[in-house]
Amino acid sequence: MTNKRKFVREEKVEADSDKIGNVEDEAPKQLEETDHNLSTDLDKPLSSLTSESIINHVQSIIDNMEVKRKDDETLIGEFRKSMEIQTEIWCDLLEKTLAKVYMKNNNTCQEKFQQLHTILGRISQLEQEMSSFKQSLNSLYAEVQATYPSLQ
Repeated sequence: MTNKRKFVREEKVEADSDKIGNVEDEAPKQLEETDHNLSTDLDKPLSSLTSESIINHVQSIIDNMEVKRKDDETLIGEFRKSMEIQTEIWCDLLEKTLAKVYMKNNNTCQEKFQQLHTILGRISQLEQEMSSFKQSLNSLYAEVQATYPSLQ
């Protein structure tokens, strides 16, 4: 008889260990009630307690546990689907937000690149003017040297 109680209690421990988070689960309550009913049945005289009634009682406990486990699996599946949907929604929102940030940054970068292009164009023009000025100055110096050789 104590082996039968031990079996029921081991099943109760397994049922408790299968819980996830704060998921509402009535299996432990039912197991406690069943354990109580079984212990009440076991307190009856041995003549009224048969192995068949114990086996049937244990089988009903196992069946109830299986139903609850399937319910838990269904709940977890629904939760998983819900989380996938929420994740998809948040990822879409993040992508849209990043696209807006990228667009703003692209516009800012485009303005800066345009300013840089304008400045580099002006620098190139000034370099050409300076090169032209150097050539003119060299020509002037050469003419002055040729005209006034005594200045050397």
